[in-house]
Amino acid sequence: MSTFLSLPTKNVRGFTLVELMVVLALLSILAMMAVPSFNSTVSSVRLSGAANDLMASIQQARATAMRLGRRVTVCATTDGTTCSQANTWSQGWITFLDNPGSTVPLISTGETVTAVVSAMPDSLIVATSGTGAMGDVSYLSFSADGTSRQLNGSFSMSAESIRICSTMPGVSNDARGRDLVMNRMGRVVIRKPTGVGVACPKPGVELN
Repeated sequence: MSTFLSLPTKNVRGFTLVELMVVLALLSILAMMAVPSFNSTVSSVRLSGAANDLMASIQQARATAMRLGRRVTVCATTDGTTCSQANTWSQGWITFLDNPGSTVPLISTGETVTAVVSAMPDSLIVATSGTGAMGDVSYLSFSADGTSRQLNGSFSMSAESIRICSTMPGVSNDARGRDLVMNRMGRVVIRKPTGVGVACPKPGVELN
């Protein structure tokens, strides 16, 4: 005679529709709370990365000018091969060995491009102020002694400033920008401004 074992059974209960909706609502609330923090982190990483890249290019250009005993220029670009002669830093920049005599940033025959940096992320925009070409800072040029000069050889009368600004939503104004400020001696620092705003107004910082 065969014997069958009877195993205890358990009731398996799933989620009701109401419970599922509650869970989804809670997840949505948590996601909305996390987005500003995530955006702020991403913005900070992008701002710091772009500011550090540009400062490194400026410092390298100055060092190269003193090492080679000739002028070196860093200029904004739109195509990675020519100077734009306008504030297009967000689209990238070029460093090149610049021959004397130029009155505008222009890569001429015999001038060597030493570095090309690609465009910043789309969420970053740039504002400038100072005494560079075209009324805005479209280039930064260094003479053999490491000083920052305009292409006509004269010193800048005020500090050159480049502000990189994030347009990402959910980022506080105090965390939205980075300023690169350089005096005529070629010394450059990065500062974190407050109350920048999404419009990214032009910087007006003097470096003492």
